[in-house]
Amino acid sequence: MKIGIIAHFRFPLREPYAGGLEMITHHLVKELENEGHDITVFAREGSDCQNLRSLESYAGFSPEQLQIEGDLEERLAEVAYARIFREIDDLKFDLVHNHSLHHLPIILGNELQTPFITSLHTPAFPEIKLALHCVRANLNQQFTAVSENLSNYYSAYIPKPKVVYNGIDIEKWQFSPGNSGKYCIWYGRFCKEKAPHLAIEAAILAQLPIVLAGPGEGNEYFEEMIRPHLEKYPEIVHFIGHVDQQELNILLNDARAFLFTSVWEEPYGLAIAESLAAGTPVISWDKGAAPEILTEECGILLPEADVNSMAKALHACTEISRVACRERALNFCGNIQMVRAFTSLYERSIQPKKELC
Repeated sequence: MKIGIIAHFRFPLREPYAGGLEMITHHLVKELENEGHDITVFAREGSDCQNLRSLESYAGFSPEQLQIEGDLEERLAEVAYARIFREIDDLKFDLVHNHSLHHLPIILGNELQTPFITSLHTPAFPEIKLALHCVRANLNQQFTAVSENLSNYYSAYIPKPKVVYNGIDIEKWQFSPGNSGKYCIWYGRFCKEKAPHLAIEAAILAQLPIVLAGPGEGNEYFEEMIRPHLEKYPEIVHFIGHVDQQELNILLNDARAFLFTSVWEEPYGLAIAESLAAGTPVISWDKGAAPEILTEECGILLPEADVNSMAKALHACTEISRVACRERALNFCGNIQMVRAFTSLYERSIQPKKELC
C-alpha cells in the first residue's frame, strides 16, 4: 500500500522521543516500512523515516529560525498542514493516516477523495471539538481512539471511533522474572495531573522506599508537593531525575511495583505497558484506560486517590507473577498488534476504492 502519515508539528519522529505520540507514530511508520509498504511521512526535519516530507518545507521555515513559540508556532502549523492538503490527492496515496493532534487535518481530510483516517490520542481540546463539529454532519473519514475509554468519550462528538490500542516495542524492554523488589517506583512528568505525591504518601504509609524518576524538578508543583517529602523522609523518598530507557529498565526490573497515580482520565498510559514489559506489577487507580490494560494477573486496581489501599497493595503485590506481567505485555501491549490492527483497517478502508477501479 502507498500510505501517507501526517505527524504532529512540534517534534521529529526519532529516538530519544519527545513524548508518547512521537514514539507511537514512529513505531507505526517503521513497522509499515519493514512490511514493505510505500510510506511517505509528513513530519519535522530530522525524523527517522525513509521518505520524509518535512513540515518546515511546507511552512516555509522552522519555528527555531524565527525563535517563536506558542500562538505563532500554531500559525506555522496551520500553514504547513494547509499546503500539504493542496497536493495530497495528487500524490495518489491509497490512504492517508493523520496523527497530528491538529484541527486542520480533520477538516481538510474530510474533503479528500483519498481514504482518510484520524487517530485520536488525547481528549478533545476546543479546536478539535470545533473540527469534529464541522465534519460530523457529512463524515468522509474514519476515526480511531487509543482506548475504549477514549472512544466512549469521543462518541459524544462523532460516531464511536474504532479502538486501536497503542503498542510499544516489547523487545526493547529486558525482563527479570524473579525479583520481588525492595522498593517501588514512580516515573513520569512531575505535575498535578500525574499526582506523584500520592505515590509518595502510599510508600510512606507502607514504609517501603520509593524511587521517583522523570522531568519537572524545580517547577511549582515539584517544589510544593515533592520537595518537602524528599527533605522530611530521605530514607524513604528518593528522586533521581530524568533517566533514559535503559536506566529505567534496570530500575523497573528491581522494583516491587510501579505506582500509576494519574488523577486525570489517561487516554492509554504507556508507562503501564512499559512496566509490564519489564515484568513489573502495576498498582493503579481504577480509571482512564488502566482497567483495559491491567488484569488481576498483572496489577491491582484501586479507588482513586486511596493511598491507604495503595499502601496495602504494595505488600499484596508480591504475590503477582512477573512472568504474567510480561505475558500481558506481549499479548496486549506490543507494537506488532497495533500495526496489524491498523493494516487491517487500511485494507478495509481502501477496498471500496479498489472495487470501483
